[in-house]
Amino acid sequence: VKKQIDFDDLVNYLKPPVGTWNGKQYRVTIDGDAHNFNYRTDVFADADLAKAWKESGATTEWGVPKTWQEVQAVTKFLKGKQFKGQDVYGYLDAPKPWGGFGFYFLGSRASAYAKHPDDKAWLFDADTMKPRINNPAWVRAIQDVIDALPSEPPDQINADPNTTGFQQFLAGTGSM
Repeated sequence: VKKQIDFDDLVNYLKPPVGTWNGKQYRVTIDGDAHNFNYRTDVFADADLAKAWKESGATTEWGVPKTWQEVQAVTKFLKGKQFKGQDVYGYLDAPKPWGGFGFYFLGSRASAYAKHPDDKAWLFDADTMKPRINNPAWVRAIQDVIDALPSEPPDQINADPNTTGFQQFLAGTGSM
């Protein structure tokens, strides 16, 4: 199989050293999960929400968040708000255990705190395979979820990615 694959055809984040150990290739990439930050443009273009945001004392302009701190602020701000006649929420976390996939969504939060461009590894130390998830970055990501839950829909603690994606976001409940 290796002779049939040109690694230059892979996107950068799937090229070696991914799948290697001590320089030797041990696997072929067959999957490349990428996380998207989906948001509702209508919510972030709304003049009434922009006015309320400014009146709330926010120090930034109303718009799509660019950092997790901004996501947290928008999520807390939207609690109790209505948009187009229905309750609207900020970020929709997926905290319910769900196969192994629920971890991916926590990883989206944690990567902002734990991953550095100069270090290709972030879950394990590449030399020792010591886990890197018991550290302040991961604790901060978990705390972010805990802090956001009171501003998210009722019973969000039991929401898995199918709930957040199909029953909430696509139904217009969440803004992100």
